[in-house]
Amino acid sequence: MNTTSVLTGVVDAVLDRSLIGYTKLGSGIRRLWWPADPPARALAGKRVVVTGATAGIGEAMATSFARLGATVHLLGRNPDKVRQSAGVVRREAPGSVVIDEICDIGDLAAVRAWTDDLSGRVDALAGLVHNAGAMPRERTETPQGHETQLACHVLGPHLITERLLPLLNAAKGSSVVFMSSGGMYSAPLRVDDIESTGGDYDGVRVYARTKRMQVVLAEAWAVDWRAPTSESRACTRAGSRHQVSPTRCRRSAPSPARCCETPRTAPTPRCGWWPPGRSPHRTTSGTTGRSVPPHSGGNASRIQPRSACSSARSRR
Repeated sequence: MNTTSVLTGVVDAVLDRSLIGYTKLGSGIRRLWWPADPPARALAGKRVVVTGATAGIGEAMATSFARLGATVHLLGRNPDKVRQSAGVVRREAPGSVVIDEICDIGDLAAVRAWTDDLSGRVDALAGLVHNAGAMPRERTETPQGHETQLACHVLGPHLITERLLPLLNAAKGSSVVFMSSGGMYSAPLRVDDIESTGGDYDGVRVYARTKRMQVVLAEAWAVDWRAPTSESRACTRAGSRHQVSPTRCRRSAPSPARCCETPRTAPTPRCGWWPPGRSPHRTTSGTTGRSVPPHSGGNASRIQPRSACSSARSRR
């Protein structure tokens, strides 16, 4: 490891923990060591699903993929917004193929129906980007009785990815990405109230907590679903990357799939994550090589899974 990589790793960690890394200043500094942009048509012949792509970062990512030649499946909950954003992407990337996809991913029944439909229409999926999200002020529940943000950021993403595993593996080289948030640093990971039923509901705090769940669970899911041809990443909007070594990880908790099947009246499922201080795996920083406990921070992961991740209920 050379001096430059060590130095950039230290600076990256400072930017991440101070949250400066999520500002324009942080992005400007990080551009000094970001890799070069991919060449033109780098994604030609490949399919990518982007959720929450009807505005902001999601729409920008969809546009970038389209410019690189990918067939983009633009997914959202609101048909009018999806149609409008798809039109924007087509104008920004002339000649691109953009397919409207409608699904409320906080509704697990809708997820099952949509993934069945997509699986009947395509043979392989090279990319799955989970950008959709929600931040209600008051506590609301999905049709299955789950707290909305938990369903949108965690349960729906797990279910859609699990059901699209055959398509991801068929691509013989696929990537799955969670868009998390630097706000996760403002809330600890709690395993005793994942449905946010205790005390006064704070939408911002629950948002941060479920975003932290995404990062921790992406690592666990990647180990559970790993394959030599796929990779999963949990990243923040401007976050650093930490690489997980599958050989150093092991599963010791129930599969997250149980969350997607457990009714609200049943005992709270553990969902595959672990109490602070008892995590069965650690994350190795891709820039510094140091070991970082998942619960202590690192919110961008690059892993070797069989696949991992999915969407969330689109509020954009």
